[in-house]
Amino acid sequence: MTDEPYDAKPDRATRADRKPARKVPRKATSRYLNNAARFYLERYATSVAGFRAYLLRKVDASAREHGTSPEEGREEIERLVELFTNMRALDDQRFAEQRAGSLHRKGKAKRAIAQDLKTKGISEPLIQKALESLQDGDEAIDPDFQAAVRYARKKGFGPFAALKIRSLRSAELETDEQETKKIRQRSLAAFARQGFSLSLAERILNSEDPHALEEEAGL
Repeated sequence: MTDEPYDAKPDRATRADRKPARKVPRKATSRYLNNAARFYLERYATSVAGFRAYLLRKVDASAREHGTSPEEGREEIERLVELFTNMRALDDQRFAEQRAGSLHRKGKAKRAIAQDLKTKGISEPLIQKALESLQDGDEAIDPDFQAAVRYARKKGFGPFAALKIRSLRSAELETDEQETKKIRQRSLAAFARQGFSLSLAERILNSEDPHALEEEAGL
């Protein structure tokens, strides 16, 4: 009798069906929470509310898995919030201004930025300060107009459209009128998702000179 060759490798289907092992939450000791907090702050910009929520998830998971006290975990979290706030590692005003600036550079309107900061747990007074910081010292330039022009340029809307769209011959415009309307409606919808008003979106789309828009926006 000839022995069958032994294949040490598991069948591919068997490996694919095998469920990954469940990751067991760590026990939320004071030392662990402290290390987790430092690790998080070294890697991510966050608000006090975001920091607190991150650690609360660990405390709650530990309570379910290990039976640790949620109350003691929450007390430790508040101690860490106070510690890192005093160290300026947590600073809601700095976080709000930096995030507002980043979103503005990506083409978000002030209304959308305010809503984003609200979801991060930033207070209304700090949101207003963050929005005021977008003025960047030039009172003549509207931050929303600047962001809208930047967004249109990035997406190729209105006068920033691709050359093949802008250079349609007049004879082709009639047959392409329906598609042109669709493009305009999609552009208006995109502006709305960024938080811009209809009037501002139409102002950008109706412009014929991209360079004039950039100059007016200070870009």
